[in-house]
Amino acid sequence: SLSFTPWRPPMSKHPLAKLADASPTTWAAVEGYRTILGETRSLTMRSLAFYLLGIAHYNLGLPREATYYLGEAIKIKGNWPKPTVYLAHAQAAMAAERWDVAHNSCLKAIEYGASDVLGLECLTIVALETGSPSPSHLAVALLDSSDALVHKVLASNLFLLDGQFQQAHDILAPILDDLPRHGYYWSRMAWANHGDALLGMGLFIQAQFSFGKAGHT
Repeated sequence: SLSFTPWRPPMSKHPLAKLADASPTTWAAVEGYRTILGETRSLTMRSLAFYLLGIAHYNLGLPREATYYLGEAIKIKGNWPKPTVYLAHAQAAMAAERWDVAHNSCLKAIEYGASDVLGLECLTIVALETGSPSPSHLAVALLDSSDALVHKVLASNLFLLDGQFQQAHDILAPILDDLPRHGYYWSRMAWANHGDALLGMGLFIQAQFSFGKAGHT
């Protein structure tokens, strides 16, 4: 998932406030948001209700429904931070495997001012699934925008996808021992990617060692 924080609308005096603050991802809240949609013609309230329905359905493990509701919120062009809502839409579309929709929302998030890192993260996930945009070009852009270790691991994925084994190795080799503090997932991915890079370089014994580390990290 993307590393952005979902937007929480300021609604202290808004009819949706109780639902959104008390239990924003329960089915009771979902029914409340739907009731608001059925009772109001206010575009502001409808956009907020659609947005909250999208976030609720995503958190309830229903990404297709989340993609629909967030898409409806976007259509209304409400008073919300466009980059964050487009990123939420992209994330839901990714989970629903609607990669064309996710790609478009990543680009819209960037167009409306998402940070370089978040925009590149968004496009990276799309590229890892579809091969587009150019993985190696994205890897270079991501490395230019961030020194974070997890982004270096993501960049190594992109280089591997384009068969750039030496580049992937050169990114990973200096950071492998620093990754355990970022958690099992990233450390294991880094060692596995390192093994793939070594394998691609024809270094079979070294690759076997890295794959072993991936299995025991």
